[in-house]
This record gives sequence, structure tokens and C-alpha cells, in this order.
Amino acid sequence: MKATSSDPSSDTPAPPDELQDKIRALVQEYGMEACRKCLQIAIDEQQQIHQAILEASFDGFFLVDQQGFIKSCNRAALQLFGYDAPSELVGHHIVSLVGGADPASHKRHFEHPPAPEPGSRILTHMRDVPARHKSGVEVRVTIGLCFVELNKQRHYVAFVRDLTKQQRQDALQQATFNASFDPIVVTNAAGTIQTVNQAMFEEFGYQEKEEEIIGASVTQLVPDSSQEPGGSLMEHFQAHAHHPSMVVPPSLRNREMTAIRADGTEFPIKVGLQKIKQDHMHELHLVGFIRNITDEKKAMEVTRMEGEIQAHEAKVKMERDMAAYFAHELRNPLGAIDSALRTMPEDLVQNVTEAQELLKSIQVCTTFMSQIMNNLSDVRQMEEDRISLQASPVNLGQLLTEVHTMLLPSVRAGVELRCTTDMGGRNWVMGDAHRLKQAMTNIASNAIKYTISGSINLSLRWTDNNNQQVQFECSDTGPGIPQDEKANLFKPFVKRGGAPGTGLDLAIAKHIVDFMGGSVRFESDPAVAAGSTCIANLPLAAVADPYTKRSAIRSVEKKKDAQPIVESLNILIVDDIAMNRKMVKRRFTKIAPHCHISEACTGEEALEICKREDTSFDVIILDMYMDKQGGVMLGTDTAKALRGRDGCDALLIGCSGNDVAQEFYDAGAKFFWSKPMPTDMEIIEQIRMGCLS
Repeated sequence: MKATSSDPSSDTPAPPDELQDKIRALVQEYGMEACRKCLQIAIDEQQQIHQAILEASFDGFFLVDQQGFIKSCNRAALQLFGYDAPSELVGHHIVSLVGGADPASHKRHFEHPPAPEPGSRILTHMRDVPARHKSGVEVRVTIGLCFVELNKQRHYVAFVRDLTKQQRQDALQQATFNASFDPIVVTNAAGTIQTVNQAMFEEFGYQEKEEEIIGASVTQLVPDSSQEPGGSLMEHFQAHAHHPSMVVPPSLRNREMTAIRADGTEFPIKVGLQKIKQDHMHELHLVGFIRNITDEKKAMEVTRMEGEIQAHEAKVKMERDMAAYFAHELRNPLGAIDSALRTMPEDLVQNVTEAQELLKSIQVCTTFMSQIMNNLSDVRQMEEDRISLQASPVNLGQLLTEVHTMLLPSVRAGVELRCTTDMGGRNWVMGDAHRLKQAMTNIASNAIKYTISGSINLSLRWTDNNNQQVQFECSDTGPGIPQDEKANLFKPFVKRGGAPGTGLDLAIAKHIVDFMGGSVRFESDPAVAAGSTCIANLPLAAVADPYTKRSAIRSVEKKKDAQPIVESLNILIVDDIAMNRKMVKRRFTKIAPHCHISEACTGEEALEICKREDTSFDVIILDMYMDKQGGVMLGTDTAKALRGRDGCDALLIGCSGNDVAQEFYDAGAKFFWSKPMPTDMEIIEQIRMGCLS
């Protein structure tokens, strides 16, 4: 059955006369009984809907007559006041549930309610009213009162909301707020302080004088500074205060700033902000959590200073160890050189063989001393993280052969040194030839020191099918390594027993292998069998032989490079020690017999010589420190001064026993020679490359 309307789109109720006319029309069309049944069904449905709504409501509901007596209530009302059934409340005056000192005033709300606003059924709202629980406990409620017309009689509908839980929660929040050890400040979106906790008064020294702080700008506590990283606090504050998202950006979440106390003293703080917007708040607020980080800063400074002290102590210990080992290791070769020179026959012509043997012994000693110095230089570079890699195509098979040839003279009699390369013909890799050779040499040298009989085997092989991983093995028949000594094998200055050397070989080898991204380890158990094996895994990618088509050309060029320099070169040697100048001069007389050599003992003297109009040098060799002859300028200062002059295009070469290669390169040097000087071949190659190419 469908009701009709003259204006279906209108929500305005029809006037009484018009409504009666419509009802008569429906009765005439469908009959009185049918209309009554339809109306009853509609009423029942509406009552069921209303009852479901009331039962599902979290708020208590009371239907009260005009005198204030309860007619009905929902389940939430029973639970709120502690009753089990509606019959316990129906017929009782609703004021019996309301506590307080003046229940009569509440009763007057029902007997003489205020007039509602036009178009509204709401009579009054009573907030935070004391109510009486069945158990006698007082609860706090809010009551909303409106009226309805039932059977032409006014009734009241009272909605009651329990405030007890909310008040307990608010009290807990307030207690937490005040119990916090850190200051908490609540501001509005404009940065005006609304409330603060007890810790704020104590930390900032306001002695609980709210009038000094409430209503003030937050910048009174945290002065605004546009010099702060990322902009001032207020700039971020204003930018995000009205942002629709309640998520606080990282710039406001954990920010270090400077706060100021009431007496003007400053202290470091860490600030975190959180947005809040509760139902009773008409605007968004921000809560600032402030932590004094003075102690944290002091602790960080102490930790930093302790770290610096430990680093300094470690550096001092390292330098002390280096000096001690350096002195210890040089004592024997220096003694041998002194003995060889003292026993050198006066008549060298008549005793050539003996003299040659003594000179060969001296050369062995100086080579050993040079290795010690190079190792110590590498250790210093390791400590300062200054070791670098220069990648280029490397023939590993050839490199291993060179290591074998170089170490063979140092192997004890009766010990066989063998090397094998199982690379399947793919010997070329991309890597740093010098560092690879250094690592292999150091590992093999360690085995040679401890092997007095048997053999030492050096081998190379690929460990993967993609030719990306090379394994270098050095196995020996020495005494082996006890388990309790393995942990210290790769530490600097660690030696076993009375073995010769500085105890740096394995430390340097491990640093190089690690720097390449590889790994190195020992396999040894003297309790099972003698001997040990050192295994180094190196991430080296195979490459094609870059010189296959140029082998003939390379052979010719190599022979040419090995020849002495025939060109007439002007060379200036700058060193404060006359013996050093003499040795360099003799080397050049041998490899460049037609050269003209000038000498200077300081950088200042070298610059004066270069000022002469009739003087032009092809090569200038510079020592670093020349204070023994009263020189103030360093070799690098001299190089910079020479490079700054017009017309000076000489090949500059730094030459020093100190680790100052990078300083010379930065000053304009093309090459750097670490004392003792490079081989004749290397010097010839560099001179040809630097000024004869």
C-alpha cells in the first residue's frame, strides 16, 4: 500500500485539514481495517527501529513523564546506575538518581523546564552533574533533556552520559603530565603557551608562577633563531600547525635547540612535538616534550675525548713499536755492512773475487733494510687508510714466477720452493700488480722464515666457473701454527719464536687482501700433522691478454728502454746531504752518461740557480726536508715555487725517505722516488716518459 502526496518533494508536514482529507481518501479507497493494519505495521517497525537504536546506544536513555517519573529506560541506563531490570527504575522520579546538595533544583528542570529555542526540542544540557549509583557511589554524568508529544501529553527524553571513565582518564593523564621528569608545554597553533607541567617550572626556574608563563609565546622558553639548520622552530611550527595531517614531520619530532631559563642562562635541549585535537578543543594544539641534554652532551664529549686519547695512545704505541722493531731489525744488517767494509781488502785489483763477495753481501743487507723501510711505510699508510689500488691488466702466472725468482735466494738449503699455476690458460686479470705481488711475497716470505726442511708450494687457480675468484695458496712443511697463536697471526709486529723479520709481512698481506675485498686464513693443526697452508681468496676478474697483438712491438720497446739515455740532459739535484747528492749523481752518470748535473743543498739555493738566464733544467730532483744546511723551504714548497714560474717546464721528481708522495704530487711533481732510489730501469723509463717522449 503506497501513500500519495500532492508535493512529494516537500519535507514540510501537511496542515491538519489537508492531512485529514488524505486519510479519508485512503480509507475510502482501501477500507478502514486495511489502513489500520498498515498503520500498525508501520508503527511497530518504527518502534522496533527505535528500540534497537536505544539498546545499541552507549548512552543511557530515560523516557520521563511531565512530572519527572520514569516510564522506560534502555540497557545502558541500567548499567550506568547499577540496576538489573527496568522495573527497578520505572515509576521512580528521575531526580532520585541525581545527587548533589540541591536535588530540588534538578527537579525544577522537569517541572518548569526552560523554553526550547525556535524549531528545537532540546530543553537543557546539564554538564558534570553528580548522580547516585545503586551501590551509593557517586558518578559524574552529563544530562541532555528534550521533549516529545505522546498521546497529546508532553514527555521528556533524558540522555545520560557517564563522565566517570573520562574523568578518571583525564586525571590519569594529568597525573602523568605532572609526574613526567621532562618538561611538557602545551601551546595553541600560534605558539601561545596554554599549560605546562611541574617539571617545566623546575627546569626553567619559574617557581610555579603561572602568570609568568601561561599566555606567553613559546619563544620565551626556546628563543627563535633563523640561523638554526633547516630554518627556525617557529617557521616549521607555523608551517605544520594547520596542516591537515596529524603526523608531525621529522623537523619537529626530534630537534636539538638551545633553551633559556628564567634567569637568562642557556642550556641544550632536545624537542619533540606532537599534534593533539580533542572533542572539547575548538582548535588544534601542540604538545612539546623537552629534554635537557646537558649531561648527554657532556657524556658525548667525554666519550669523544676518550676516543681521541685511545687513538693517540694507540698511535704512540704503534710508533714506539715501529721504532723499536726498526732499530732491532736494522742492527744486524748494519753490523754486517760495517764488518764487510772493515774487511774489504785494500788492494781490490788483486782480490777482486773477495771484494765482489763482500759487495754482494752489502747489497743483500741494503735490500733487506729497504724492505723493512717499505714495510714500515705500508703500515703507516694502513693506519691512516691511505693505501690505494691502481687496477690494470696483470698476468698472474708471470707475477707468481717473479715472486718465485725473487724469493728463491732466501730459501734455506735443503728446502725446495715450487710454484704452479692452474689457471687454464686464463692468466690475465684486472688488478693492482704491485699490491698483488706484495701480498704474495709477504705470505711466501713468512713460510720461508719457518721452514727449515722439506718444501714450500705456491699455487694459483680459479675457484669458480665464471673466472671471478682466484685462490692463492702457500703451503709449507714447517712446524705448523698452534691454535692459541692463530688469533694473533695477522697483527703487526707479531713474530713466532726467533724468526727473522719485523712481524709485518702477514699484517700487510691481510690488509691488502681485505682492501681488495678478499679474505685470507690459515689451515694448520700441529697436533695432527706438521706444516701449514695460507689461503687467500681474491676477487679478480679475468680479462683478455691486452698485448697479444703487440708482443713484437713490446719486445723492441723493452730493449730500447733498457738502453742508457744518450740525450744530453741538464739535471739539478737538490738535497742537504752531500753523500745523497753524490750517490744520485753516480747513478745518472751511469744511466745518462752525457748529462750535465748541478747541485743545490737547499730549496732557496735551487731557486737562485733557476733564476739565472743561462740556466734551464730538464730534470729537477727534490729532497723533502733540507734543514741540515739551514734550508727553510720544503721540497714541496720549492716544487710549487718552480711550477709558478713562467718558462719552468722541467720534470720534477720528489725523492725522500719519508712517506710524502702525495704531497709532492699535489705540489706538481710528476714522479716520486722513495729512498733508496728505484732501479736503473725504472729511472730510465720515467725520464723517457717525463721529458723525452
